[in-house]
Amino acid sequence: SIDPHRIFATGISNGAMMSYRLAIEIPEKIAAIAPVAGALPVDLLSYYLSDVPISVCILSGTNDPLVPWEGGMVGFPRNPRGIVLSVQDSVMFWVVHNNCSILVNSTVLPDVDPADHTWVQRDTYSHGTNATEVILYKIYNGGHTWPDGYQYLPEALVGRTTHDINATTLIWEFFVNHPKQ
Repeated sequence: SIDPHRIFATGISNGAMMSYRLAIEIPEKIAAIAPVAGALPVDLLSYYLSDVPISVCILSGTNDPLVPWEGGMVGFPRNPRGIVLSVQDSVMFWVVHNNCSILVNSTVLPDVDPADHTWVQRDTYSHGTNATEVILYKIYNGGHTWPDGYQYLPEALVGRTTHDINATTLIWEFFVNHPKQ
């Protein structure tokens, strides 16, 4: 009793990278993904990528100490976990794959909680094949955290949590609006 047009994947950190992997390995079964605090792993670039488009919503902090915004080694220096593209390169990978317009619609969102010292910019790339979109929520000063979630480790280890957006709400709205065509 599962609607095959409404199968989605999301996750934070390794879960984000898992959602990228699902989109690359089985895009015909996934309608959309929403990776949080995770960029596209370089080793996934060697996989065969079908031409099946998939909508992608990325939420990532510019000061993530574990998955660097500019790409590179993931994890702590003594315990590296792989290499990722930059967040912007991850976005552009999907923009090109989905044949979205490269003209970005950027909006700085309201700074709902100035005390968290973060702010958010939404970049939307639309008009992709089968009405796909790629959306980036760029969280300035944000860390390796779930937006509007619990600060699960000290800020010194994982960075700041933004309270300007709620990841759970945004991801659900994105999924509802992006069923498989």
